[in-house]
Amino acid sequence: MNTTVGQGAAATTTTFPSEADNPPPGNVPPATTTTAPPRAIPNVIGDTEVQAASSVSAAGLNPQFTTDTGCAGGTVNSQNPAAGTTVRAETTVIMEVCGGSATTAPVGATTTTTQQGLL
Repeated sequence: MNTTVGQGAAATTTTFPSEADNPPPGNVPPATTTTAPPRAIPNVIGDTEVQAASSVSAAGLNPQFTTDTGCAGGTVNSQNPAAGTTVRAETTVIMEVCGGSATTAPVGATTTTTQQGLL
């Protein structure tokens, strides 16, 4: 049986011996504990959507995109959490892309369109 507890930047998984192992009475092996290493958010400002998705995925994180129609360029102009922030594996990184991208978002990436209001 596995139990995973996440707190702060690291998640801890404790593995208990399975009942199917049926060790002799008084000879139960101890539980083992492993901690997933924290991940640093890569800096993807200025990258294309495809480059940013690749960098974020390679860091063990989940890319998500929004499109800012108020600027042009097709590159990432903001990200949250910020570059260098330490987080747990599989944390979602939300990136805003100026004017969209000329390419399709990679498989697994989420894309949402937003529009800035003009005064």
